[in-house]
Amino acid sequence: MINFQGLLSRKGAIILAGGSGVRLKRRIPKPLIKLYGKTLVEHVLEKVLKVSENVVIVIGKEEDKRIFRKIISDRIPILVDEIRNIGPLAGMLTGMRKIEANYVLTVSSDTPFINPKILGYLFKKAKNSIDAVIPIWPNKFKEPLQAVYKKDSVIRVLEENIKSGDFSVLSLVRKLKNVLYIPVEELKIFDPKLTTFFNVNTARDLLLARKLISYTHSG
Repeated sequence: MINFQGLLSRKGAIILAGGSGVRLKRRIPKPLIKLYGKTLVEHVLEKVLKVSENVVIVIGKEEDKRIFRKIISDRIPILVDEIRNIGPLAGMLTGMRKIEANYVLTVSSDTPFINPKILGYLFKKAKNSIDAVIPIWPNKFKEPLQAVYKKDSVIRVLEENIKSGDFSVLSLVRKLKNVLYIPVEELKIFDPKLTTFFNVNTARDLLLARKLISYTHSG
């Protein structure tokens, strides 16, 4: 007999990989930029798989699917944004609609130093009454793209926001009823320097990421 309750309680993960390489002055999608012999998306996928094997990658363009598939295993679904040009919400909705899970980790593909222990801790904090578990900095800056969401709750708000033309991730978070914020200080036990939140957005960020990863591997 199939344990449907067990299926519903499965952990899942969405990797948002729809970013372009414009700010990095690259002609390829940002997730495919190389860092220490692997693409950014490969670095993130490798870490996320340590927490859940139920992973989907969401990209921005159908024409990029062939390039991604060259480096991503066939067992990892690659989805294309159902709605174009509205930012991360499109990837979140596309992934949430397809993935079979109750609580879903949502991460960006430009965070190569993402920490599996932190991801596991966020999942651990997710309970049936919680709509989202989101890290928060002392200045109240939130990390909604390195967070765990209750799928049913977030799909409803995503659909409402997109229909009304509200494409802000923070607006989505504000409309969720029961959000648990985890102070980043609490996460330093796993990642003292909190490099898990380091994003590669600019050429300077990429240069720093190369220095960080070289230092890590040389040590």
